[in-house]
Amino acid sequence: MWSVFGTDYVATFVTRSGYTLDTATVADITRAIDASLVQYLDIVDTGQGDVSPGIFGLSSLLSQLNTNWMEENGLSADAKAQLQEDRFREAVAITRTFLDRAIVKQISQARSRDIVRASPRLLGGKVLHLQEGGMPWTRLVVEEMPEVLLVIYPDSDGNQYQLKTVPVTPDSFTSRLDLPKNWAGLRDQELAAVTGVPDSVFCHMNLFIGGARSFDGTLRLAELALHAQ
Repeated sequence: MWSVFGTDYVATFVTRSGYTLDTATVADITRAIDASLVQYLDIVDTGQGDVSPGIFGLSSLLSQLNTNWMEENGLSADAKAQLQEDRFREAVAITRTFLDRAIVKQISQARSRDIVRASPRLLGGKVLHLQEGGMPWTRLVVEEMPEVLLVIYPDSDGNQYQLKTVPVTPDSFTSRLDLPKNWAGLRDQELAAVTGVPDSVFCHMNLFIGGARSFDGTLRLAELALHAQ
């Protein structure tokens, strides 16, 4: 079903949601949904295996909506059929909600790629400045920007900037460059005393993220981190 109707469903959803994506990106989203959702549903549906233990997982959770003998006991044929129809429509609504949210996430990722690629690179190209926070950037930077060691972006609350290290692989806890060891676990005035950046806010104990109140302060932290390597 997805191989036949998936592309049209995604294209219609994109248009209805007010986004503009080219044909190639729509095709990429359709393939991504197939790889991350549809194929796993098919594995369960065709009896090839379970993709999660217990009742965890979309297929298993939806199966909880099936009617059972206790609910059907004493019902007429018409009442039983109506109950099954109601449960089916409930399952369709739930599944569509998850499907549509998965598509929105893919649209977000596609749009963020263009923004990340166009973002300015500072301090000799080693620091990427994202003017919007919250967007996914890790995989693209890891795969396409080998020279980028640090990323600056505004905090979601809008009252400070984050300085984030770039992992060596998208899922790695090892960074291309750690923040300086003598910053570990320091906050506010303690960090300011060590860095000389008066609006310093914090540095994580594991040295993968820090920040300051202002962009200039955070950029100065990035400069210090690069010089310390």
